[in-house]
Amino acid sequence: ATRDLATAQSLEDGFVKGVEALVAVLGPKRSLVRLAMTEAASSSDINTMLARIHEAFVAMLSAEIRRLHERGRIEDVDVDATAWALVGAVNLQIQRWAVWEAIDTPELEAALRRTARALTPIVKSKQKTKSPRKADA
Repeated sequence: ATRDLATAQSLEDGFVKGVEALVAVLGPKRSLVRLAMTEAASSSDINTMLARIHEAFVAMLSAEIRRLHERGRIEDVDVDATAWALVGAVNLQIQRWAVWEAIDTPELEAALRRTARALTPIVKSKQKTKSPRKADA
């Protein structure tokens, strides 16, 4: 996923690549994901594993947000809060898929893309302002 994000041309492209990578990894492991999500509260080992996965996901997103800011592609934001917000939203969609079985795998991918698009305005792209055109006389 990190390699995929490194080739992203924009924030939106990064979300698309991230969603594709996430669904490719999780899709075939729905039962395992369900077990991990439902047993985390009763198993310190599983809880620790999920915490590390979430922290790694946040670190990856934070690095990408910082990289885009350094390149002048996005406005300055609270990087950690934004990354955790994105991870939280993704986690809930994964729970809908794995635990509640409310959506299937293709719907998970679509839901994750919609979630990414919904949250993209949090990290605003810098737009180059054009000088107003003078009216022709």
